[in-house]
Amino acid sequence: MVAGNPAMAQQASRPADSVFTLGTVNVSGAQESDAQKAESRIDREQIQLLELNDVGQALQLVPGVQYMAPGGSGGNPNRHESQIKLRGFSLREVPIFMDGVPVYIPYDGYSDLGRFTTADVSSIQVAKGYSSVMYGHNTMGGVINIVSMRPRSELDVDAMAGFGSGGMQELSANVGTLQDRWYLQAGVSYRKREYPVTSG
Repeated sequence: MVAGNPAMAQQASRPADSVFTLGTVNVSGAQESDAQKAESRIDREQIQLLELNDVGQALQLVPGVQYMAPGGSGGNPNRHESQIKLRGFSLREVPIFMDGVPVYIPYDGYSDLGRFTTADVSSIQVAKGYSSVMYGHNTMGGVINIVSMRPRSELDVDAMAGFGSGGMQELSANVGTLQDRWYLQAGVSYRKREYPVTSG
């Protein structure tokens, strides 16, 4: 114990600048606005993982969306098309945009979401808050913006072929090129089902 006292005295007398300090790490980030929090986004990875073939099926992932399959309950019985309701509003109050350009249906304002395949879709953005009014008129219920794919290299090729029950056939191909100041994208998709599949 006598030999240990001088050692303790030497440690206590060491200057403070010789003690190693790890430092301080500051983490900062931009806070999302209320408008951004009210927007939902469906990425291509989710679309491919869940095999969502059209925009109507993909919109089922968005909270507040009620999807009505073709011929199902809640839709128009006179027209065999898929529809949605966003927070209780139909497609007349929830317009559809393609890369920010509105898609208009002059007849009655309803669009068949089953006709918009996801073969060349990069993401689907849904604005449900007050940010939807920035898109223009008739956006009381929200806005659906379909963002198309963009090539990522000088030669970008994406193809898919599938078959399923009900005589279903699916074919799609996308070819594009990315240059320094411009890009070019071309695609084609085909879907067919001969008869519906009934369970039981």
